[in-house]
Amino acid sequence: MSKLSKSLPYHLFVEGKNDLHVVSSLCGLHHVNQNFNIKVCESVENAIGLFRLTLTNPSAYPRIGVVLDADTDVEKRWRQLVDILTVSYTHLRAHETK
Repeated sequence: MSKLSKSLPYHLFVEGKNDLHVVSSLCGLHHVNQNFNIKVCESVENAIGLFRLTLTNPSAYPRIGVVLDADTDVEKRWRQLVDILTVSYTHLRAHETK
């Protein structure tokens, strides 16, 4: 994976190029100001890994999003994201109280 661009403050991680085109088309169709970087991660594993990594640095990445396919097991994919967010939140709260 390449380094993230810091030119825009917000980031959206997508699995593949098709997801990039869908998001860009939806933004254009609905006149959404695309004030975020879209990072094509090339795989679900890379997208989830980058999502997890950026959660550890909220000052550098104040808003992030992720678009993932859930073709085979929607519940498993959802649980994976919930677990990542739960661990990240717990970790961040622990550092705030110190």
